Amino acid sequence: MSDYTTAYQSENNAEDMSTAFDDEKVAIRNQLTRLKTIPFTREDYIRVKPALDHSHDGLEEIKKHILSQIALIIVNKQMPKPLLLVGKPGTGKTILLESLADSLGKGKAIIQLAGMTGSFILNGNDEGYKNATIGKILKAFLTSESKNPVIILDELDKVGSSNYNGKTTDALLDILDKQRAVHFVDNYLETSFDASKAWYLLTANSLEGIPETIIDRCDLMFMPEYSFMEKRMICEKTIKNHNDSSLFYTIRFTEKQINTLVFKYGTSIRNLKRTVESAFSLYAMNILEGTETGGNKFYPYDLFKQITEEKQPSPFTYKIRNEPGIAPALAVNESINSGLVLPIETKIRKKSTCSVSITGRIGVTMMESVEVAINVLTNILNLPQLGQVMINIPYPIPKEGESAGLAILLALLSSYFQIPLHKHTAITRALTLNGEILPIGGVILKIRTAMENGYNKVLIPAHNYNEVKQYPQSLFRGIEIIAVESIDQAIAHALPKLMKKKTEKENMI
Repeated sequence: MSDYTTAYQSENNAEDMSTAFDDEKVAIRNQLTRLKTIPFTREDYIRVKPALDHSHDGLEEIKKHILSQIALIIVNKQMPKPLLLVGKPGTGKTILLESLADSLGKGKAIIQLAGMTGSFILNGNDEGYKNATIGKILKAFLTSESKNPVIILDELDKVGSSNYNGKTTDALLDILDKQRAVHFVDNYLETSFDASKAWYLLTANSLEGIPETIIDRCDLMFMPEYSFMEKRMICEKTIKNHNDSSLFYTIRFTEKQINTLVFKYGTSIRNLKRTVESAFSLYAMNILEGTETGGNKFYPYDLFKQITEEKQPSPFTYKIRNEPGIAPALAVNESINSGLVLPIETKIRKKSTCSVSITGRIGVTMMESVEVAINVLTNILNLPQLGQVMINIPYPIPKEGESAGLAILLALLSSYFQIPLHKHTAITRALTLNGEILPIGGVILKIRTAMENGYNKVLIPAHNYNEVKQYPQSLFRGIEIIAVESIDQAIAHALPKLMKKKTEKENMI
């Protein structure tokens, strides 16, 4: 084949591609033009509250706020600020927003932001790129077939950090800022489109890593943790829904079994529902395999035990020795949604040059906890010059958080005076430079972790005790939960021998 023929075919192929792009652009523009001409979809205010109540028990403050925003939409005929809902994984943020979107009847689209890198994914490629197409923003309007849909932007905090072809967060600003959204331009179409008529609902597990410019443009709300009774209601409703749809037998759960289910698996609503579904799956399997015994409305207790049996030991299980300088700190590993006991290992050489060395893959916040603990030792407890301080927090995983502050302090005190901590005592609390004890998160999971690891005493902040009181006290059988308000109280429980020495010294004076 001659060079002239090759060149001619290449030119024809380029013309064909260009024609295809042009035809597609015309089709998309026609669709968008139709969207501009359709009337606004009216919001059905009456349907919203029952829909939210059906999908989520409790959360009255959030529901009230959402309803107030919808009332503004109807009265003012314009969209409110984007709503950013922040809360722990598994609390039902996305399901709540989906229920809201469905009940409004305005059209709905969901855009997953997790791992998204590059603004072109949201606002399109120009046709010079291979496989160029419109971005997800315009696709959301087209698939919802509405000029004023609800667009859910899920997992904002997991957006990728790549700068390739522009940051994803920059493209988000084009729609979250009302003035910019009016003249939103998709790179593929190169045509302005009014994207300000949508109500943007965003979710995030935390605010960490989210630019201030985005937070400032959002109506920020925090998803509260469910109380024990709310979790029980959700658990009972899930069981009822499964029983109502059963073709064979219904499963009976005793009150004690439901309490245990919520206590052990209620760290998140998603986890709780998944566990109930596992119970029904096992029961259904037993029925089909012919191993089920008993008649109608019977549920064998040993089957329940299969679901609530102790989990396999964590791969980070570590036998903590009861020696001077070692303290067990309770922590939460969010990547596996599980609790663990972190050994805080310390050594102090009093006559050496002053220095501090820390090992164990510690994050910035935990490093600050170490600094706070050392400052409290020297400035609040008035210990003389410490000398060489060595701190090690093992496990080959990154460690972050401030709730280990008190455990670090007690471990250092234990090392300084060569007195071991009270046996079988676990600790979780954050400290300030003034020695105040702050509340912490995940207290129930941490208490459960202490119980599963054989501890019979756990020190928690007094601020967190109201959370513990929501649960039936029978669930905490075998462990003493001590709510402490001051460092002296913590020392009295964790280092009683040291407190005794201090009291004797004061009496002598």
